[in-house]
Amino acid sequence: MGTGYYQMGHAFFRLHLPEEIMTPPNLSKFQIQNSQRPEEGYIDYTLEVVEDFNKIQDYVEQHRIGPEITRKDLRVWNTASGECRIFYIEGNPVPYGISLQQQEKNYHVWISQEIQELLCCDTIFFSMFSLEKHMIHQDAMILHCAYMEHPKGAILFSAASGVGKSTQ
Repeated sequence: MGTGYYQMGHAFFRLHLPEEIMTPPNLSKFQIQNSQRPEEGYIDYTLEVVEDFNKIQDYVEQHRIGPEITRKDLRVWNTASGECRIFYIEGNPVPYGISLQQQEKNYHVWISQEIQELLCCDTIFFSMFSLEKHMIHQDAMILHCAYMEHPKGAILFSAASGVGKSTQ
């Protein structure tokens, strides 16, 4: 298992990755050297590829506390240790990843062996880190948008996927 340190905005992450995971090329843009990383305060993620994904899903569902928030590609609820997220590719009823918060800044992510070759895609890989949850604590946010340069800066066009932000 390899360990890497990354910075996104003002948030620092430490990822423990199994050797067999092919990460997206864009991940390297966020990698920092050991000398640049803080001694503490980073968010720790351990990723694990599993064969028996149903067993993990059953385990986290048994520890649900309170209501569940659901959309086509995501299910979210709380457990005694923190938040749990189950990730789906829209149209596929089988999840590809489960993220379980184990402590305030410690997460375990299980990845279905069946989809591990898709982890080289940015959207699949980065979705499992709940970046929006961490960025808001750093006075930052993630926007799904297109942009156009303007002499005084940029104009952002934010809208749902598929409405034509990049083609209009």
